[in-house]
Amino acid sequence: MFKYVLFLFGFGITIIGLMYIILYLNLFTLGYNFSFYVNFIIRRLECYNFIIGIVYIILYLNLLTIGYNFSFYVNFIIKRIECWYSIIGIIIMLISIFKGGKNELYI
Repeated sequence: MFKYVLFLFGFGITIIGLMYIILYLNLFTLGYNFSFYVNFIIRRLECYNFIIGIVYIILYLNLLTIGYNFSFYVNFIIKRIECWYSIIGIIIMLISIFKGGKNELYI
């Protein structure tokens, strides 16, 4: 049961990131071109949730299918430096949400 909850957590993060990517497709109706859209998506922190969720699901499913348990999975994630980037990304995203002034425009 706990395996499914962790999978759904990764799936939820992926859906949130994909939702923002689809939401920003509205930039095309404002007259922007595809290169501006890709540049805009790359620079938005909330769109990184899609990549973080996909990596999370792939890592989790690969480790569990070869017979490792959850404690080994947590140790694996803690020891890998590239997995800490997702935590840093979430912290930066929270800082950008709460630091924004009332005159800033968020698309």
